[in-house]
Amino acid sequence: MQEMEGKLLEMPEKDSPLAPIVSWYNIARQRANAPSHQLEAHYFGISIPKLRNIIDVNRFDDAHIELLDKHSIDLNVAARISQMSERWEEIMTDRYLADLLDSNRRLTDLWLTKKGDGVDTNDMMQIFIKEGYCAKVVQARVKKIGKSSKGFEKTLQSILTQIARGKNPSPKQINVVFQAINEERDSGVFNWSSASLKTHCQKSVELVENWDGN
Repeated sequence: MQEMEGKLLEMPEKDSPLAPIVSWYNIARQRANAPSHQLEAHYFGISIPKLRNIIDVNRFDDAHIELLDKHSIDLNVAARISQMSERWEEIMTDRYLADLLDSNRRLTDLWLTKKGDGVDTNDMMQIFIKEGYCAKVVQARVKKIGKSSKGFEKTLQSILTQIARGKNPSPKQINVVFQAINEERDSGVFNWSSASLKTHCQKSVELVENWDGN
C-alpha cells in the first residue's frame, strides 16, 4: 500500500504496561496511515480484536493510563474498563483496581460492576455456574443434611445436581434455589456463604451475601 510509508515500529510484546503500547500505537498508526482498522491490523500483524482493545485503551488520558499501570491492569481488562465510562468514578480508584488485580475473574467482576443494582437472580445463577457453586453447595448439603429422598430438600438437591452436571436451569428451578437461600438465612439450616464455600466460590458467595432477597 502506497499510503503506508516508513519503517514499522516494533510493538511491545506484553499486554502490560499500557503506556508503551499506547505510545507505540499513536506513532505507528500515523506511519501506517491505513484507510481502515482491518488494513491497519494487517499492517501491524495483529488481530482486529487486539487492535480494537488498543484503540479503546487509547481513549484514556495520561492520568488514567498511569493509574492502570500502577495496578498492572492488562490490555484486555483495560479495554473493558474504557467501555464503562459511566462507572469510572467507582472503578478508577486505587482500592477497586487493587481488588481487581487480585481477582481470578476480572472480566466477570467488571460485568457485575456494570450491572450495578441491576444484578438479578438470573445474573447470579450465571456466576454460580461459572464458579461451580452449585456443585459445592450440594456436596456441603449432603454432608450436613444427608442425601434427601423426599420433599423440598430432595427437589433442591436434584436441581443443584443437574446444574452442577451442566444442565441449564429453568426459571422455576432458579426460583427454587433462591427460595432456599432466602428461607435458610432465617432458619440457619444451611449456610450458603460459609468459609468453605467462599474459599472455592468467592464471587458467588459475595453475591449471596449482598442479595436483598427480592
